[in-house]
Amino acid sequence: MKKNLLWIFLIISLILCIFSVNINVGSAVEYPAIMVIPESTWNETLTPGMNYTVSIYTNYTGDDVWSYQFTLYYDPNVLHGGINYTDTWIYTSGPPFWWTTLKPIVPDSEKVYVNGSLQTRDEDYQISYQGGLIQLNYVPAPGTKVKMIYLGDGVVHGDLITTDEYPEATNVTGTFNNTIGKLETPAAWFYYATKPPVTTSGPGTLANVTFTVVGLGFSDITIGPETKLIGWDPLAGPPGGDEYNIIWAADEPDHIQHGFFCNIPQSHDVAVSLVAPSTAAVDQSVPFDVTVVNEGTYDENVILTVYYDTTVINSSTFVLEKGSSKPFSWSWDTSGVAPSPPSYTINATATVLVSGENPAGVDDDPADNTDTQSVNLQRVHDVAVVSLDAPDTATVEQPVPIDVTVVNEGSYDEEVTLTVYNDTTVIDSTSFSLAKGPTSNTFSCSWDTSGLDPDTYTINATATVLVSGENPTGVDDDPADNTDTQYITLKEVNDVAVVSVTAPPRGNVNDNVLIDVEVKNKGSFTETFNVTTYYNETAIVLPNGKNYTTVTLAPAESTTILFTWNTTGVSPSFYTIKAKASKVPGETNLFDNTCVDGTVLVTIPGDVDGDGAVGTSDLIALNEAYGSKLEDSNWDVYCDLNGDDKIDASDLFDLSKNYGKSI
Repeated sequence: MKKNLLWIFLIISLILCIFSVNINVGSAVEYPAIMVIPESTWNETLTPGMNYTVSIYTNYTGDDVWSYQFTLYYDPNVLHGGINYTDTWIYTSGPPFWWTTLKPIVPDSEKVYVNGSLQTRDEDYQISYQGGLIQLNYVPAPGTKVKMIYLGDGVVHGDLITTDEYPEATNVTGTFNNTIGKLETPAAWFYYATKPPVTTSGPGTLANVTFTVVGLGFSDITIGPETKLIGWDPLAGPPGGDEYNIIWAADEPDHIQHGFFCNIPQSHDVAVSLVAPSTAAVDQSVPFDVTVVNEGTYDENVILTVYYDTTVINSSTFVLEKGSSKPFSWSWDTSGVAPSPPSYTINATATVLVSGENPAGVDDDPADNTDTQSVNLQRVHDVAVVSLDAPDTATVEQPVPIDVTVVNEGSYDEEVTLTVYNDTTVIDSTSFSLAKGPTSNTFSCSWDTSGLDPDTYTINATATVLVSGENPTGVDDDPADNTDTQYITLKEVNDVAVVSVTAPPRGNVNDNVLIDVEVKNKGSFTETFNVTTYYNETAIVLPNGKNYTTVTLAPAESTTILFTWNTTGVSPSFYTIKAKASKVPGETNLFDNTCVDGTVLVTIPGDVDGDGAVGTSDLIALNEAYGSKLEDSNWDVYCDLNGDDKIDASDLFDLSKNYGKSI
C-alpha cells in the first residue's frame, strides 16, 4: 500500500511539473522588476539543433521609460546565443560572394562547406559578421555548391522601445559570446539632447532572445549586473552622462527574476566518486577524495558517509544544488588497524534526504550513490622529502637560504640523514630521528655562493634511512620520494641596503640622540656608498659637518654605523627617523636602500604629548598608562620617561620635576 501511494505521489508530481512548463511564476519578485519569461522551462523535446526563445520583460508601469540595457549569462554547454540557420548557394558566374539570410552573424559560429569540404576562414573565405556577407578567396567551378551553417543574431527588440513605433529610438542588439556564455548589453534609447517630447510606458518586453540548443542538461539564464531600466530626469539631464534617473538596476536582487532551462527528464539523482590509494602504510593517515555530484534536476539535501568495511571514517550533511558538485578531501587514521590481508574496503555512500523539493527522499538512480575501493595496509619503512624551498634566483656571493622538510610516512620509527647538495657538492647535512606519526622535521641551511660563476645550479635534497633497531637493514620501501630537486639561477648584481634603523623613542631638546644604522652589501661586488640619516625630511648633520658617512663593504658584509643627532634648536615634536644608502653604479633594486625606524619624541623630560610643555595633559596620559609594561594594551612608550620598560612611580616622579615648565 505504501509503495502504491509513493508511485501515485510521483505521478502527480510529474504531472504538475509538466503543466508548469513555460508558465511565468514570478510571485516572489518585487515591483518594479525585470524578468526572464518563462521563468522555468522543462522540456525534453528541445533537443540539440532546436531553437529556444525567452523574453526579457519589465512590469514597470510608469510612462517615463527612456532607455534600457541588459546582459544575460547562460551555460554554453547547453545553449548558444543565436538562431541556428543554414544557407545554400550554387555558384554560376561572377564574383563568388553571397548574402546570408540572417544577420548579423554570431562571431565564430559559422561553418562553410564547398562541395562538402569544410573551409578555413581567412585562408579560404572572408566574412562580414555585421553585414552578413560571405566571399570565397577563389573562384569555384560553375555548379559548385556552397553551404553555410551559422548562428544569426537572436535578439529582437520588443514592444517597449521600438524603431517602428518611435523613429527617434535607437536599438542595439548586443553581442553573443558562446565561449563564456554571455549576451553583452543589448540596449535601446531615445536620442534627445533636451527633455524628450516622447518616452514610452511600461509594462512591456525589452527584447526577445533566441538560443540554439547545443547540449542536454540545464542552464540558468541569469540577468547580469549591467542591467538597467532608465527614465528621464528633468533635473539630471539625458542619459549619456553619469546622471540620469535609474528606475531599476540589477543590484536590487529582490527585483530580478532569472530564468532556467532544462531539456533532460526531471529526476532526483546524486552520484559519488571515490579516489584512494590501493596500498598504504599502517599507522599513517590514508588520504582519499570523494566527490558528490547532483546529476538530477532538483536541489537535494544529502548526507555523505565514508566507511572502512563497516566502521565510519567521516560523515557530512549538506545541500547540493542541481548541476553542482561538492568535493571532500578526508583521511583515514589507520593507527591500531591490523595490516592486510585481507584488504580493507573503503565505501563512500551519499543518501538523499527528505526536503521541500524531494518530500519522499527518493533517488531515481541509486546505483551511482556508492563508490568503493580496496586498500591494502602494509607495514613499511618510508621517509619522504616533501618540500625543498629555495628562491628561484639569487645573487652570486650572497648566502642562499634553503629549507627542506622530511616526513616519516611509514609504520616504524626511523633514523635519517638528510644531505643537501649543489650538483654533487655537499652544502650541508644533518641526522635526526623521525617517529612514525607521521612526524616531520624541517632543516634550514644556507648555501654559500662565494666564488661561483653566474649560472643555473641544481639543488638536491636527499633523505637516507639508516640502520636502526626498527630497521636492521636500513631499507626504504618507497625510495622514489626520498629526493627533491630545485633549480636556482645565480646572477651578478649591484645591491646595497639599509637593514635596520634603531633609535630611542624619546630624546631631550638641546641634547644628543644616538641612532644605530645597519647597512649590508647584498650584491656580488665590493661597494663604496654614502649613508645619510634624516629626522622627517631633514638630513642630520654630523659632528664633522657632513650629513653622511661613507662605508665600503665586501659582498655579504654588513656593518652598524652610529649617528649622533644634536637636537639643539629642534622644535619639540614627534620626528620620523629614516636612513638612506646612496645608489651604487649598476644598482636597480632601490626599494631596500631606505629604511624608516619609527618616531622619536624630542622635547623636555616629562612632556608626553610633544607640545613642549609639561602639564595636565601629560599627567592624564601617564595616568592612563600607569602600571603598564611592554605589550600591555594601555602601554605608551612615551610615558616611559626613564626607559625601564614599565610605567610606575619613578616616571611620575620624573614628570613632577618639570611640571609647569615649557620650552
